[in-house]
Amino acid sequence: MAAIPVETITLKEPIEVTLKPAGGEERVETIGELVLYKFKAKDLRALDGLPEDARGSQLLALIARMTRQPVKVIDELGMEDLQTFGSKVERFLPNGPATGQTA
Repeated sequence: MAAIPVETITLKEPIEVTLKPAGGEERVETIGELVLYKFKAKDLRALDGLPEDARGSQLLALIARMTRQPVKVIDELGMEDLQTFGSKVERFLPNGPATGQTA
């Protein structure tokens, strides 16, 4: 079954990355939007092997899985864009934001 797109997010700061597909030539690509896909349990495997105290790496790994992009693309997100994506995937991290009553 194909991945199900959920939302397309236009980046506040488009990013440039150098990509070299297997057997292809290196090219520079500008990315102005990323698509979030429906999260599946198997996407949590992106966290396997990462230390529990590595919340930044965990967050980037989950964003990469949910956008179907290499981590090197996610590494180039500006802070405002990172916050946008982070708020959408943060709840899947171990020790994510607490839920319950507020004062």
